Amino acid sequence: MLEENFTMLRPIYYLLSTVALFNVVYLIIYLKKNDKFLIYIPLNTLLILIISSVLFYLEGYITDALSMSGNSLGFDSTLFIFICFLLNLIFPFFKNRKRDVL
Repeated sequence: MLEENFTMLRPIYYLLSTVALFNVVYLIIYLKKNDKFLIYIPLNTLLILIISSVLFYLEGYITDALSMSGNSLGFDSTLFIFICFLLNLIFPFFKNRKRDVL
């Protein structure tokens, strides 16, 4: 009975992962000159991480209620978004140190 995978939330995971990746790219490339918006990117990624975590929990609840098997995409996506969040927190400190050295 556990043969079917629950895949209805995959597009949402792909969208959240893409936005988190764009946040990292934006922070690395385009935010070199304007430091006053530096706090909004990690907060945005934190919000995406919270949404992904709640979605991952609810996906587990739904698959258990429907007696379906889950897939690892939800966990992998949540882990990827967490890594993006850590990069968004850590990168500005290295950027400020590099500026202080120069």
